[in-house]
Amino acid sequence: MRLALLALALPVLVLAGCAGNDDAGATDDVSAVTSTAQQDTATPTPTPSPTASPPRKSSPAEARSVRDDVETVAVSLESFYRGGEYPRDLAAVKATLDDAGLALSPGNRLGSYTYDADRVEFTLCVEHRGGAWASYNTAPMTIQESGATGGCP
Repeated sequence: MRLALLALALPVLVLAGCAGNDDAGATDDVSAVTSTAQQDTATPTPTPSPTASPPRKSSPAEARSVRDDVETVAVSLESFYRGGEYPRDLAAVKATLDDAGLALSPGNRLGSYTYDADRVEFTLCVEHRGGAWASYNTAPMTIQESGATGGCP
């Protein structure tokens, strides 16, 4: 591409040089046209993006930790809310952890919560910062799904 620009600009520059320095304005105009043409036709070179590394697979201890926490927290919250209304969203669940006397293991956090008002059941997911996750569904009273990477779906 640069060769093509040079092939176009070289005759123009040679002609401008032949005209002499008597007409400085004409030479400046040619230079301006040449530099504008270079700017308009130049294609920026894309910067290669760094290769993304695959997600780290959690350790067996982290996977066990989220499974233990989600089971303990879901069962305890179900008991805590029995006779009253279940929370409607994750923020409300997080707000009641202290009231229910619950704490998560280090590195774990509540990742998602879905409440089914028609069935009066919920699904709670706990995830570890390393990617392990597990979800507990109160309808069958069991861990429904889990994984070693990616966090809560």
